[in-house]
Amino acid sequence: MKTFLVTTILTICLVGSVQAVPTYTFNFDIADDSGAAAVETHMEGLYVSDITVLTSDSDGKIIKHDAPLGGAGDGWVKVNGGPDNPDGFRFIFDEPIISASFDWATQSNAFHAEADGTEFFSYSGPTGNGTLPTYTFSSPVSTLFFHDSGIGWTGIDNLVVEKYTPGAVIPAPGAILLGSMGVGLVGWLRRRRAL
Repeated sequence: MKTFLVTTILTICLVGSVQAVPTYTFNFDIADDSGAAAVETHMEGLYVSDITVLTSDSDGKIIKHDAPLGGAGDGWVKVNGGPDNPDGFRFIFDEPIISASFDWATQSNAFHAEADGTEFFSYSGPTGNGTLPTYTFSSPVSTLFFHDSGIGWTGIDNLVVEKYTPGAVIPAPGAILLGSMGVGLVGWLRRRRAL
């Protein structure tokens, strides 16, 4: 019985530690009024892979340190536009991602988040802000596009992504426990010579 418990505990520990999925948090705490190139450098330094940042903002100063998402020393990506120029920015990941979460804000009547051209979050209403909890995509994606309808500004902060790693599926804790119990039961039955 002692061997069974030790084996079960080791199995749970090893399975949980071997299949970790890399998670990256981009808080955009860089210099106020930085442009897309600075954001790209900041993100690539954390992600350790190529990321392209594209923006529709005419002045290119997309990092802000003000409300509603920022404050002193707390930057966020904010893009201004106009009626014929929807506010938007794209993050193109060289190595695809499988999930994302972020804080968002808009002064427009809409906020949209798309992954590889498919909308996965939208808001419509007056000026607003909020948090999108972790959204897992049905397949790996390379491009995140955040935009509004072209009036006012839109922005995000605290973008958290999980890098896609083929074969790194993390089984649910219940599946690990159930599998361990099955292996242990077979071992116990074999010791009793019932199998």
